[in-house]
Amino acid sequence: MIEACFVLFLICLVLYAFYVLTKKTCFALNLSAGSVWSLLLYREFVVIFLPILLLIFYGSEPFTDYIFNIKDDKIFSISLIVIYAIFVFSLTIFVLSKYLPVLISKEDKAKSIDDPRVKKFANASLACGFAILLFSYIFLSYEHAFLRALLSGDGLIKIRLANSYASKLPSQVSYFIVFASQIAAIFSSIHLINKKYFRFLMYFSCALFLASARGDKAPVLMCIILAILSYFYIKGLVVSLGKILFGVFFSLLLLYFSIYFVASLQIPNLSIDVFNVYLLGRLGVGQMGGVFETFSISKIKGDYFWHTIPFAQFFV
Repeated sequence: MIEACFVLFLICLVLYAFYVLTKKTCFALNLSAGSVWSLLLYREFVVIFLPILLLIFYGSEPFTDYIFNIKDDKIFSISLIVIYAIFVFSLTIFVLSKYLPVLISKEDKAKSIDDPRVKKFANASLACGFAILLFSYIFLSYEHAFLRALLSGDGLIKIRLANSYASKLPSQVSYFIVFASQIAAIFSSIHLINKKYFRFLMYFSCALFLASARGDKAPVLMCIILAILSYFYIKGLVVSLGKILFGVFFSLLLLYFSIYFVASLQIPNLSIDVFNVYLLGRLGVGQMGGVFETFSISKIKGDYFWHTIPFAQFFV
C-alpha cells in the first residue's frame, strides 16, 4: 500500500509540474482563450497513468486476459520508470515551448478560417484519402472494414486481419487515409462555426467514413475529438464548471455506447457486463500492457531486439 500511495503521489506531482511548466505557452490549458489542444496530452496521461494505478493497487491477477508475462514484483519499478519518462517528456515540452509561437488571438484565428489555402489543403487531403481507398479496394484487395462488417455480417476482426495480411496495401500508406480523415474532421468544425451546417455534415461524414476504413476504434474517436477541439480552439469555451462537468459526463456516456457498438461488431452476443470487464481491461490495463510485459521479460538470447530498430533488417 505504501508503494501504491507513493506512485499516486508521484503521478499527481508530475501532472502538476506539467501544468505549471506549460503555463503561458502554446501547450497551456486555457479554455476561455481557446487553448485546448493540450487536452490531447492530458488524455494520453490518463491512458498512461490509469493502467499504472490499476496494477499497483490490484496487481496483475484480475487482468490476466489482457496483459501477459507480467511479474507483480516488477510493477513498482516499472511504474517508476514510466513516471520518470513522463517527467522528462514534460521538461522537453517546456524547453521546446520557448522556441514555439505563443497563444494566437481569437481575432487571428477567425481570419485564418477564411484563408482559401486552408480549404484547398483540406479538399486535397480528402480527395487523396478517397483516391487511395478506392484504388486499394479495386486493385489491392483492401476493403472498408466497418462497411463490409455492417453489410455482410462478417466479424470485424476477420476483415481487419484480411486488410492487414491479405491485402497488398502497405500499412504506411493506409495511415494517410487516417490522416485525411483527421484533416476533414478539423475542417468540418470551420463550417460549423460559419453556420454552414450542410457542409459541416458533409465533411464530418467523409471524415468518419475514411476513419472507419481500417476498422479501428481509435481513428473514429479521434475524428470526433479533433472536430470538438477545433471548434473550441477558435471560438473559445466560456462556461461554468457545472456545464463542463455535464459536458464531460455526456461525452463519456456517448463514448461508452459508441465503443460498445463497435465492440459488438467484433464480439457477437456481447453483454453489458462482459463489455464492462472488457472496457476496464482493454482500455485500462491493456493500453500499457506492452510496456509492463517488455520490462518483465527476461533478457532474450539472439538478435530478437533488432526488430525494434527501423530498417535494421537491411544490415543484420
